[in-house]
Amino acid sequence: MLVKNITRIEYQRFLNKYAQGHTDETVRKVHGCLARCIKDALYDGYLKKDPTYDVNIKGTEKSKDEKFKYITIKDYLNLLEYFKKRDEESYIFLYILGITGARYSDVINMTYKDLNKANGIAHLPGTKTKNSKRDVEVNPRDIMRINSKLARLPRRINGKLFSVSHTSVSKSFKKAKEVIGLNNDNITPYSLRHTHTSYLLSKGISIEYISKRLGHSIISQTLKTYSHLLEEHKKEQGQRVRELFS
Repeated sequence: MLVKNITRIEYQRFLNKYAQGHTDETVRKVHGCLARCIKDALYDGYLKKDPTYDVNIKGTEKSKDEKFKYITIKDYLNLLEYFKKRDEESYIFLYILGITGARYSDVINMTYKDLNKANGIAHLPGTKTKNSKRDVEVNPRDIMRINSKLARLPRRINGKLFSVSHTSVSKSFKKAKEVIGLNNDNITPYSLRHTHTSYLLSKGISIEYISKRLGHSIISQTLKTYSHLLEEHKKEQGQRVRELFS
């Protein structure tokens, strides 16, 4: 099939077929790579509409136990420090993932305008649903640091910040894990999103705010995904209440 003939129905049919035997995360990764190519074709005039817009991304296989995908807060902060020191494109990409809790598909579509939307605000264009398009608060110093690093890289004519593959990001993440001594194959770049959530919860940030930051369409999606974290947080809050009246 020619690119110009791909419709949303055809693309959804492909995703549904690929989803058989794969997890949500795997389907999401494939969709992210394909959506990026489709958007290039759209930009070059081969397509009039984006067939990847607002499609349903759902696998048929259960993911590995979520608790094995989390990084300890200490390792999470060590990874951020390592990303911060590196100037390569893939590490800048990973740093943005780490400080925003974004998905690969959110960041790969970012433009310079998105990064610098306002002081301390970055825009994540998203690809999954209308809710995935969102503004997130970021430390202004981080925005300055990222801009400084990007200024040393070739600027793309399409205005996008990055042109880095999922494979390249994963390889750099693996290298970073080795450097800080994190030996767990279940930990992937997507784990940064999980641990970002865990970190915010540990700092007392509300689940309503976190849900919007993650780009979830409904808060129940966040509650379901992070139920075990919320249970741990509930226990901590309970202990704090007991201490108040002791």
